Amino acid sequence: MENREPREPWGVKVKSGDSVVVEAGTWEILYLTEAHLDDVKKAKGSDPIELYFTITDGELDETNVLKTIPPESFEKPYNFDEIEIAYKIELSHNWKYGSIRFTGHKCEATRLYPL
Repeated sequence: MENREPREPWGVKVKSGDSVVVEAGTWEILYLTEAHLDDVKKAKGSDPIELYFTITDGELDETNVLKTIPPESFEKPYNFDEIEIAYKIELSHNWKYGSIRFTGHKCEATRLYPL
């Protein structure tokens, strides 16, 4: 049986045209599990929505497509395979009609990876 450590929910709202920096705290790991469109009614007839993440290491900023949400999936939360964030990333999207909420949970890294 797997030992499940206590997990605390977290989330960020990314407005159209903006980005949000997400950073795991010291000895903390964040898990990104879902993306939700804030106002599904505005998405009707919209093109697929791309979700992006940018890793900034001081020398190189690299933006990648995290996921593409097809129009048939707009009305329900879009589930990710649990994505582990142990550093600083920037989340953004290309949907021009509203905000997207990224949600997940966090836990202490020392509980998962003992010293």
